[in-house]
This record gives sequence, structure tokens and C-alpha cells, in this order.
Amino acid sequence: MKNYAIRAAQKVLYLRRQPDEKFFHFEIRHNSPFKRPPLHQAIMVDGVKIMYLPIAKNACSSLKRVVAELGGLHLDRSEDIHRKLDNENTGLMFFNRDDEDIRTALSQSGWMRFAIIRDPLERLVSAYVEKFVVNRLSPDVKITCDPVLMRIHKLGWLRDPDYERGVTFRSFVKDIISQPPDRLDPHWRPQSQYLKAYPFTHIYHIDDLDLVARDLSDHTGKDIHIPRSNVSRNSDQTELYVEDAADLLPRDLPSPERISVSSFAHGKLRRRILAYFTEDLELVAATRDQRMMSESRQGTGDQ
Repeated sequence: MKNYAIRAAQKVLYLRRQPDEKFFHFEIRHNSPFKRPPLHQAIMVDGVKIMYLPIAKNACSSLKRVVAELGGLHLDRSEDIHRKLDNENTGLMFFNRDDEDIRTALSQSGWMRFAIIRDPLERLVSAYVEKFVVNRLSPDVKITCDPVLMRIHKLGWLRDPDYERGVTFRSFVKDIISQPPDRLDPHWRPQSQYLKAYPFTHIYHIDDLDLVARDLSDHTGKDIHIPRSNVSRNSDQTELYVEDAADLLPRDLPSPERISVSSFAHGKLRRRILAYFTEDLELVAATRDQRMMSESRQGTGDQ
């Protein structure tokens, strides 16, 4: 009886809290900026002077594994790289390293400090399809999606029918752009927020992973291959255009992995998204400049 009363009291206190306060698991409190998001998951490998800042939804599953292997961490095919790095002290992430070592690596020449950028529209649609459509009934996504669902549905507690119903892409976007960028979940937080305190030397577009592999190979002297993993949208199939996809509930979306970005985001909604992610668009432009420079150097070398 006593335990029941305690659980009931805890539930009441939980229900009274704002959704923002319930699942902000990524807001780690720490005196060191290197131990707080978004820098805490940056990976550094001293032996080859490589530093990689993972950005959620930007091929980070693949690149975390590649960079971790350069640091001597070898996983079985079935092992999850995120759980491995988050739950074990591998000595690779900023969170596991001394601040002085990190400051030295950030200031020294000869380091390749890189990150991967993605078109903000494509990234937002990918996050929505993965978290709120395809996997909306999976317990693993609750910690990511619950704040959004509770704010949109104005609920303090979610039940199975709430997950089954889900939210439309338009409602998702409306909620996201109403929030301060630095309070958003990493999967849809602006990419510019990640890079403000990270003095990168190389920035790439997600479509240029072959260029990333080539530059990593040149820098390390090793043969680098970057596999694709954890892909939520199938780019190998013909895209579908679904009219009014932004206003359809998840259960009404046909083949969601194949629906085009333009189906979800066009007109006024598209303009509102791009206005919120203006700095991300500037970063995408910077990746085009880097690609052109690389192609120019390669072309000169081939002659």
C-alpha cells in the first residue's frame, strides 16, 4: 500500500511537469563545455589526428563506427556503436577525455576536424518519418518523441492510442519552429547549433561520403570505406509524390520511406522551415564550395 501511494504521488508530480522538463535527457549538466551537448560526443583519435563531431541524422552511425575503429575500437557486426560509446569509457569521446587534451587538439595544426551537414528539409523529413511514422510504436523512440507529442496533444501522459494516432508533419514542424533552437532534441536541432563551438577544418554534405572517405584515407594513410547504416528513407527506390502528405496522419501515409521531401514541405510550410534553418542552409552552401575546391584539386592532379 505504501509503495502504491508513493508511485501515485510520483505520477502526479510527473503529470504536473511541463513536457520540456520530462525528457531532456540530452541536456547534461557539467562545468566543462566539452562534457555538455553537443560537444560531449565528439570523437578524437590522437594517433591519426582525427576529430569528428557527430550530428544526428547525418550518417553518424556509419561515421562513428569508422572513426572509432581508427581509434582501436572494433565492434561485432551486431553491436550498436551508439550504445558502445555512450555506456563504456572508450577514451574516444570528449566526455571521456581531459579538457586540456581537448583544448590542445582543437588548437593544434595538423588535425582533421570534420562534420557532416545535410539539407535541413531532407533531415527534418527523415527524422519525422523515422521517429513519428515508421517507428512510432517502438519504445526506443519515446524519449525522443514524447515532448513533441505531449505539447501538440496538450497531454501530460501518453497512452498507446496517442502513439498510434501520432502527429502530422505540419503539426511536427509547427511545434519545432516554436521552440528555442538550443532546447530541441538533437535529431532536429539546427546543425549550426552543433558547430558554433567546434573549429572544424572540413565540412561535408551527406551526399559526399565518397569524398569524406577519400580525405580520411589521404589524411590517415589507411584505406577508408564508409558503409551506409541506419537509413530511414530508401533513396534507391523511385520517390512517391503524395498530395497533402504534410496533413496526413502516420497511418494514412502510403510507403512513407519513399515519399518525396517536396510532398511534405512545399509552399508556405517550406518557407517557414527554411527561415528557421537559415544558418543550416549557409552551411550546406559551404559544403558545395569545399566540394568544388576538392574536385578542382583532383582535376589538376589528374592532368
